[in-house]
Amino acid sequence: MLFLKATPAQEPLPAELQERIVALLPLRDLKALCAHPRMIPTLRVHLKQRVIETLDSFRLKGQETLDMMSASRTVLSGSAALEIVSPGSCEPNNLNFYCPVGSAHHALSAILATKGFVETPMSLKTLMSERSPFNKFEVNNGVKRLYRLVHLPTKKTIILAESISASPLAPILFFHSTLMMNYVTGTTAISLYPDLTYERKGFLNYAVNFAKIHRPDVLDRWTGVGMSIWSDCHDLHDGHPSMSPTARKGMCQWAYRQINDDWADRMAFQRSPRLQLGPVLAWRLGHRYRTKKDVMHHKTSVHLVHEEWFKLCMYKKAVEWVRYYVPLVKETGLIDQALWKRSFPN
Repeated sequence: MLFLKATPAQEPLPAELQERIVALLPLRDLKALCAHPRMIPTLRVHLKQRVIETLDSFRLKGQETLDMMSASRTVLSGSAALEIVSPGSCEPNNLNFYCPVGSAHHALSAILATKGFVETPMSLKTLMSERSPFNKFEVNNGVKRLYRLVHLPTKKTIILAESISASPLAPILFFHSTLMMNYVTGTTAISLYPDLTYERKGFLNYAVNFAKIHRPDVLDRWTGVGMSIWSDCHDLHDGHPSMSPTARKGMCQWAYRQINDDWADRMAFQRSPRLQLGPVLAWRLGHRYRTKKDVMHHKTSVHLVHEEWFKLCMYKKAVEWVRYYVPLVKETGLIDQALWKRSFPN
């Protein structure tokens, strides 16, 4: 990888030093370097190694885990994905995987087949909730069930979240801030808000009952390491996509986004057709809208990108019931009322 010049004589830096420099580069810079075609193979190898080292550090078998992720459409997200797309951001406490509804057995079997891993039993209760196209995926913040696995020799923890959607990405769109909206498939690393993440900034995914939905002090971890989380995108820009044709959708809480839009950064680390992660989802972050007299609250919106969705909304059809599982308090046998304990890894 001869792209860094050390002397006027155009001698390249030693390979080891180049590797150390590349290891510090965020996803956006790796993508920029891919503008030089001869560098693409080397950069792909580096990014793949970055992912595999993350998996290995939690005692998983790197390539076998990537194969499982591709086969079951499972993705890696949370702090581990943030560290992959933005090295030096954090030290992951655990690994958080997300799989489509009905695919948990495949992912669980692969992890439990790795020596040392066991599933931590949890007392659960089944709940049912009515949903319509208006609240398609907001039930339990997009999570059907959480599974917790522990590597006994090291106490390393893995959390598998089964989505209520055929897309594993629904729960990710309910995360507390855009800083965490990154994920890794079996072939590709993706950052949904790359401009902000590159600048170590994030927008709050606002909710009226934020303290109930998310773990206490969840934002302190990130502000404590020098990251900024903005509660209102108006503090960063004046125009919104619905009000200004020049506003950047990727930098706005008000914008409706799609998983496959061009505002995300994507970089494949191995050659293969783009992995289809189920139906395409659209979302808009939760935010506040200030009028002259009042403040309106808009909750997070996640739904399918499909022409039939608008017809269903218009006629209010396709109401259905969804099953999900919640943990019980061990001492009382009652449902744990802390929503974050059942819909986000802890």
